[in-house]
Amino acid sequence: MQQVTLDLDNEPDARPGPKIEPERQQQLIVLMAQAMVAVVHSKQGEDHEPG
Repeated sequence: MQQVTLDLDNEPDARPGPKIEPERQQQLIVLMAQAMVAVVHSKQGEDHEPG
């Protein structure tokens, strides 16, 4: 299993990201969640296939 760490500190020198409308931001979150579920399911399928 892979572990992912996100650094969410707000650094004062960090460049601001692009502005995203709330509706588009919600769509992006949903798509990212679907992608994560698809990756998890594909990895589980690999573990259960006969070698």
